[in-house]
Amino acid sequence: MGISILTDFLVAFVMDRVSEYRVISALENGTKPVPKVMNEQFISRPRISETLKKVFQPDVDHSYYHVICGEHGTGKTTLARMEAKNVGRGVIYVDVPPNFEDLGRSFGKAINMFFLEDISIISLLVRKFFLTDEAKRSADERTYVAVFVTSEGSVPHRMESRSSWSRAKKPVVEIGDLSEEESIKYLIEKRKIAEVNARKIYELVGGRIVELKSVADDFLSGQSFQVIKQAILNQTEKKFQSAQLLPGDKYYEIGKNIIRDLLSSKELRFLEFRKFFSNGEGLNEVLKNNIFAYHPSNNTVTFQSQSVECYVRENANIFFK
Repeated sequence: MGISILTDFLVAFVMDRVSEYRVISALENGTKPVPKVMNEQFISRPRISETLKKVFQPDVDHSYYHVICGEHGTGKTTLARMEAKNVGRGVIYVDVPPNFEDLGRSFGKAINMFFLEDISIISLLVRKFFLTDEAKRSADERTYVAVFVTSEGSVPHRMESRSSWSRAKKPVVEIGDLSEEESIKYLIEKRKIAEVNARKIYELVGGRIVELKSVADDFLSGQSFQVIKQAILNQTEKKFQSAQLLPGDKYYEIGKNIIRDLLSSKELRFLEFRKFFSNGEGLNEVLKNNIFAYHPSNNTVTFQSQSVECYVRENANIFFK
């Protein structure tokens, strides 16, 4: 037993020294996320880019972290990577995972900290103490700025409930869909789709970049618009199933009331949305399934996407019995 503990401690010590070097290097030099989109495919958004430049080049006396949020497929990660690649030094870029409990591991990964599943509890404790001390020192001395990027609808709301939220820069940077003008321009100029078809595509999926690209690919490959539309509606119905918002499901009655309000007002104040739920668990369970989207910048809730609203309108008999 004594030899095992000593071995564990030696392994922990060595891993701690290596990890310390990697972490300090990351904190001193920042991280440089690599863009994953070809330049010719990149959709320029100047106003958002200017905002991100300010995020990645903070004042020397900054004492907070930044949060960049937006629904999956809005292009926020691509935009952030494009702007961060030219800065790097002093910026730690962290992708917030769907499972909020894995946030610590994601931060550790962002600063090059080792995470090995077979390391004993002693090693984990050594590295935990090191990470805590180093993070505190760096925050106190303001040697770097952390930028958290999240897609999941319930994550920003859950982050707000943490005491550390007081150190987040407000308002958070929220990246939404392309405007109608930007979407039509992309489809016509970059994808060479006739305007009449471009507008039909926009009416189906709105300005969600990832969906615009996917639908444009399918349309240009020869699929009919009706086939594409039905596929989108089928995918969206599965989201409603996961969120338990269909007839007979746990949240069907709650969902009907929320949907009716959103169709008439386009958005709900978060307090109005919350009143439909008896507890936070149910609220988070519905939010995380990508039917509704929470917007921390103005504390509102909307439909998660144009395709969700399209599904609701196409299936009005389900929600307006």
